[in-house]
Amino acid sequence: MIMQTFESRRHREPIGQILFCLFSAAVILASLWFWYRSRSSDDLLNQAIQNNLISATGQTDASDTPSDPDAAAPVLIHLRAADELSLAFQYYDKLQESQTPPEGAFPVLSRDLSGKPSDGEILINNQTSYRPDAQSLLALPVSAGTDGLSDPDQPLVLILHTHGTEAYRPETGLWYTQEQASFRSNDPENNVVAVGAVMQKVFGENGISSIHCTVMHDAESYNDSYRLAAQTIQKYIREYPSIRYVFDIHRDAITGDDNSVIRCVTDADGKPVAQVMLVAGTNEKGADHPNWEQNLALAVRLQTVLNRRYADLARPISLRGASYNQNYTNGSLLIEIGSTGNTLEEAKASAALTAQALSDIIGGESQ
Repeated sequence: MIMQTFESRRHREPIGQILFCLFSAAVILASLWFWYRSRSSDDLLNQAIQNNLISATGQTDASDTPSDPDAAAPVLIHLRAADELSLAFQYYDKLQESQTPPEGAFPVLSRDLSGKPSDGEILINNQTSYRPDAQSLLALPVSAGTDGLSDPDQPLVLILHTHGTEAYRPETGLWYTQEQASFRSNDPENNVVAVGAVMQKVFGENGISSIHCTVMHDAESYNDSYRLAAQTIQKYIREYPSIRYVFDIHRDAITGDDNSVIRCVTDADGKPVAQVMLVAGTNEKGADHPNWEQNLALAVRLQTVLNRRYADLARPISLRGASYNQNYTNGSLLIEIGSTGNTLEEAKASAALTAQALSDIIGGESQ
């Protein structure tokens, strides 16, 4: 009996040792997993950005930046993966926490969505398979010069609104109610059409003749709005072949799972202004748009000027597969000014800064 007990214990001890080793290994693996998940968001972002870096020399290594402190810093273009902004969204700077909304209302969260570019750096959220050559973009001409700038019969700029009913948060506080949740308005004084009016005014002050089409193309049919806007663009270009720039002004919408909305905002000249996102289309989805890089070059130039003058005013450029009606001129952009969480006044202030930068680019004075 004693002998059987000893033999049984001798067989059980290796099993216990094996189980202990397996448990220890599981603990170590779990610790490594939690350590990986707890790495700072900045590390994850920086790694993702570094993996997609293209410099002005067209090479893929950030170390190509010149070491001479007196040398002009090249424009660095970061092509981010399509899903990176959604991954990184929660990590952007918090400018101001939401006020506690009244019962039944939803919060508005103030966020900086600029991505914090360094000096001379351009961020692009690339949602295509294309990898534009940075050097080629920087070499493309985007200025109209001084010819015909102030001739009212020869407008250079067309401003329109594919989604003209897009509106902003009322100035009641950092919240919104269910009744306001559509963020739409048919009143041109209270929607994105009013933002376009500010831009036309600034163009005029700079001697640039422009047309502002106040038609709300989504009022008739949201699904047909881009088709209707394309007809409008073609009509104006036939009537005014002098048009070289077409700016489709929108308002963005960023909503959280808890029905919170984002107010993309920064400070400029001591006051809050809505952040701007430039959208450049391509021919990846089949549009007849062979010169799409010309529009992207304009976006890069505008982003460069905005970043130089007002830190954090511009969000990363969005490069898309669809054309967004940008195939009718080589100076077309879709411009998202603010989001649903911004106020109309914040959007107007941003529109004025954007239009001034565009005026300087068009006139060849974009320093």
